[in-house]
Amino acid sequence: MNIFTSNISHRSFIWQLTALCFILGLILSATWRVVTQFSRAGTGPQREGFVYGSSMDTAKKLEDYQSEIKHLRDENQKLNDELARRRGGADTINQELKDARKFAGLTDLVGPGVEVILNDNTKQSVSANEPYTMQNLIHDTDIEEVVNELRASGAEAIAVNGQRIVATSAIRCVGPVIQVNGVPTTPPYVIQAIGDPNALWGGLNLPGGLLQQLREVSPTMVKVERIQKLHIPAYAGSTQMRYGRVPASSDVNETPK
Repeated sequence: MNIFTSNISHRSFIWQLTALCFILGLILSATWRVVTQFSRAGTGPQREGFVYGSSMDTAKKLEDYQSEIKHLRDENQKLNDELARRRGGADTINQELKDARKFAGLTDLVGPGVEVILNDNTKQSVSANEPYTMQNLIHDTDIEEVVNELRASGAEAIAVNGQRIVATSAIRCVGPVIQVNGVPTTPPYVIQAIGDPNALWGGLNLPGGLLQQLREVSPTMVKVERIQKLHIPAYAGSTQMRYGRVPASSDVNETPK
């Protein structure tokens, strides 16, 4: 290879690296917009008169931002693939990066598993003598318990109403809705999990478990189905860490305060 050809190859790599940095900058910018939207959505004390319509508007904006982040991450992965193709020695590193992204929930996944549908008991009559009790409603703790049982049964990927569950996911009740990853959701709550369908189904239907308790209130509150091909979307929220960092050698001997 002569000097002229080597120079062209070097410039090509610089342009690819510049494009990769540009895509990463767009991802960070979109992530900051999502985080800002979260803070404006009311992470402080709840005001009286929770406005349901406003919550749904916020959810729509968050979904739009998450779609934008997912698109940018896909473009970033394409650039990584192209760089690895042009630089054969980076194939192993690129494969490890892909595996890490799958494990972290940053890529779509398809595979067999189960689908759980939790719904409020809509068949109970409401009268002065028979009030609508809290046990007829699906709570955030019910969803958390199902998610934990799926994890314990070997689920490799979980989503609740289309929201991918990752290490930083939060499921909590806010006013009349349950938020998953900060996005308001309403019943029915569709929980999908990829894994061994029989193992997942068996873990969910243990005697005395949550699903049995819900069925005792009303069989219509729970539906569990084995599915041979599920599609679970990637997590589209922020992955930026503000406080955590990889420890350096000087951190090993530091005394915790």
